[in-house]
Amino acid sequence: KASQHYLGVALGKSLLYDVDHRKRSYRPELITLHYDRIHNPDNCYHIRIDWMNVTSKLIEDAIVSWATTVERFGLKLVELPLAEASTITSMHPFRAPALVKLAKSPPSEQPQTYFDATSFTPQAKAEKHFYQIAMMKKFDFVLDFEAANAFPSDVDVTYSWGKPDYKYPQYIHRSGTLLAQITDEGNFLLLANRLYNNRGSSAHEASSRSEDVPAERDGPGYSSRRGGPPHRGSPHLSPRTSPFLRPTPETPPQPSTGPSKATSLFATPANIKKQFEIFCADVNALENFYAEVLSKASTPATNTPRL
Repeated sequence: KASQHYLGVALGKSLLYDVDHRKRSYRPELITLHYDRIHNPDNCYHIRIDWMNVTSKLIEDAIVSWATTVERFGLKLVELPLAEASTITSMHPFRAPALVKLAKSPPSEQPQTYFDATSFTPQAKAEKHFYQIAMMKKFDFVLDFEAANAFPSDVDVTYSWGKPDYKYPQYIHRSGTLLAQITDEGNFLLLANRLYNNRGSSAHEASSRSEDVPAERDGPGYSSRRGGPPHRGSPHLSPRTSPFLRPTPETPPQPSTGPSKATSLFATPANIKKQFEIFCADVNALENFYAEVLSKASTPATNTPRL
């Protein structure tokens, strides 16, 4: 009896990364950094770090440095939970994702062939939730992770941290503040990303504030040199100012710059969720959207890249 052979595909690799490249610590400060080997520009690129007995301040400094660097190239570094949004109740019993249903079910009709950004020829693969995926793109959601059952059964897909185990495909809004999943029934699960922290903007804010600090200050607790430690005579003053990195940015949220009209308001989880729920409850808007998606998917794009 011939044994069945499985094709193995590794989607991630790992390496040891030194977060103390300035050698400020007396001990090795190494973390395990996991990163994607294959990247699709339409999806998220993942970086995951694991560590034990490493100075947390050095890790935070490294993350802020990465966020500031990628921001110059139009990217955003967003911190996310490791578990999918649908399992939040198992870890936080007082939190649950919001269930959003469509007022009108999508039609069963799908284009026999459709065009996407990954190939130059029409594709004939039928998507299980073709219209729901198009709705995610309309509202500026980007694919985070595919469901585990989306990969072929005869292919052993692994990451450097383990095998994919998501039950539903997960998307994240471009603002980084909201997670979304598509259930097997075609419904949506929305959950605010409480780990969101705009480190890039906070770093710029901290830099601008430090430039505004005067060279000298009068009064107890301050030395005559800029940045010097306070005098020992005042034990109630801290040698460091309050951190500029906070769970939420101090400045008002900026309007979303996405192309769709649905996210033209402030990109807060509540506003995005409200606009999404209003759209899903509008039967006429859904019918027009289904017809528009079907017509666009059956027509090749005019801006075909040249070889």
